[in-house]
Amino acid sequence: MSLKIFPVYRKYCNAQTYFKVESNTKLVERQILGDKYFETVVNAAQYPEKLKISEIITLQNSDYCESTAQEFNNIDRDYRRVAF
Repeated sequence: MSLKIFPVYRKYCNAQTYFKVESNTKLVERQILGDKYFETVVNAAQYPEKLKISEIITLQNSDYCESTAQEFNNIDRDYRRVAF
């Protein structure tokens, strides 16, 4: 397995969801809905969560595409954050 430098930025190719993967077990997900966005922090403890993060990093699933820090950070600038 190759060494991965974090953070890694990804997004769903056909949706408005962006990911900032901070480690093999932690990611920040931002989902855009209209003029708002929701942010969720995932600290993977269970195998399915860890597997999802691995798939996002390696782009194993064709639903995921590469993204950039700029795209991820622009969400905060362009949309209003909704707190849970």
